[in-house]
Amino acid sequence: MNIMLDTNIYDKLAEDQAVLQQIETAIAKGVVCIFTTHIQEDEIDALNKKGTKPQVVKTYVSLTKKKVPTAGFVLDVSRLDEACLGGVNTKVAGPHGTHVKDALIATTTDRDSCTLVTENKTDFKYVKYHDFEAFKKLLQKVLAPKDEVLNIKSN
Repeated sequence: MNIMLDTNIYDKLAEDQAVLQQIETAIAKGVVCIFTTHIQEDEIDALNKKGTKPQVVKTYVSLTKKKVPTAGFVLDVSRLDEACLGGVNTKVAGPHGTHVKDALIATTTDRDSCTLVTENKTDFKYVKYHDFEAFKKLLQKVLAPKDEVLNIKSN
């Protein structure tokens, strides 16, 4: 299962070590792949440079991720060598383009068939996503023994 974590989810993971450990287990078992882009990386790097939220930075760095180019390009936001030419989800970007980073994440999530996990319910209201609580339940299903998932009773 391909997962795209919005930057705000790293805050939640820094607070919930049990879920972080479940993600690490799922990655090690090969049932989950965490995708990231330069958008999340840039936001985490900004926290690191400010010296704020060191646990969030540590959490981001600790997870094995697959870095992918964004599925669109926005001047003054995108990195030329880490973005594909193309548009973005205009509903997420908003009428004045104030949420282009979120739009790049949404567009990339769609292109790479990822499950988006975010607490930003306002900006991502036009796309399918899981909030942190729903993601925790999804992780439990992914990590559950096969017979439990299939409701097969052992004798």
